[in-house]
Amino acid sequence: MTRYNQVKDSHMTIATGDDAGAGAGLTEWDNAHVKFAIGELKSVDKLLGWNLTPPTKETETPGVMTASRVAGRYSRARKIGMWNSKHAFQTVQFCWWLMQTTGLFTTEGTPASYNTHALTIGATNIPDWHGIHFEREGIPSNKLAYDPMGFCPSDLVINCGQAVEAYKATQEITIPHSFINTAADDLDTSALTRNPKTLGLLWKGWNHLIAGAGAGKDMQGLTYNGNPLEIDVKNLSIKLHREYFIGGIPDTSGYFQDSLMYSLKYSFILDVLPIGDALYDLNHIAKEDYAGDLDYDFAFIADATNDRIDFATDKLYLVPFDEINDWNQYTESYQITIEPLDETSSLTITGIDGLDNTHFENP
Repeated sequence: MTRYNQVKDSHMTIATGDDAGAGAGLTEWDNAHVKFAIGELKSVDKLLGWNLTPPTKETETPGVMTASRVAGRYSRARKIGMWNSKHAFQTVQFCWWLMQTTGLFTTEGTPASYNTHALTIGATNIPDWHGIHFEREGIPSNKLAYDPMGFCPSDLVINCGQAVEAYKATQEITIPHSFINTAADDLDTSALTRNPKTLGLLWKGWNHLIAGAGAGKDMQGLTYNGNPLEIDVKNLSIKLHREYFIGGIPDTSGYFQDSLMYSLKYSFILDVLPIGDALYDLNHIAKEDYAGDLDYDFAFIADATNDRIDFATDKLYLVPFDEINDWNQYTESYQITIEPLDETSSLTITGIDGLDNTHFENP
């Protein structure tokens, strides 16, 4: 049996702020290396696992002989830190960290008692200000707390499938970061309470994806020139990747102070069973000869009105795949990749949930 428990003795919240420091959140991209204000931290989607590489200084051994015949060791440049965590897929918080939507994207109180977040690809290169407050309690006599900050989120992968082990949708986020503060305050774990069975925060799964016509038998969400592509979808992986830069002149402690976020790359990877000729026909058409748009519009619908995540695309491209049927393969099935067609392509992600805008940025 697959178990999805909160990571033992680990707790995580987020700090938010706009990219100009005018809000009540962070004061700088790296929060001036100051620990986060506990009262301003917000909960995130259920934590399932984590991995942390701190931004520590690398060392070198020059190989020069010493009297002891052991080489010396010297510190040099500091490496970029890396945070990776796995979560239940409940809301679009992390989607926004990759999308970096510009302007007002949250409409609070719509629908009534819930909120709508409409995410598009942000045009600015300046990263929004985010941070993580993370605690681990593995040692009974001690509690360790970290505040990674100076974020340029680079990757988000959302997976969901029909198999038991993939039935619950999960998301993994990768965040290069500049600085980490290990002197943060202890967090009352009750502040982290977020029940993934509560309407507006439901843990999305395969049944919700089928309800949104995103997967399953004779799936209708993937269309070419307005017509369904005649496929069954068994698994779906959504990948968001952001090109980034962390660098500039380091401060006196060797931490980088500058960052930029560049292009967003997105793709949908589908395990499919063709049930007609349309997929094969499209596989033989050059990009310049597309007779219409390839679009993939789908949703995770936990509740049609108050708890859903919709993905809407325009102008996609089917990456050509090898057509094959092995003698011991029960059915002829494929893993296909769909990417943006060109610079005219678009992606909009809309989340309806119980989170107000302070869970995204402090206005």
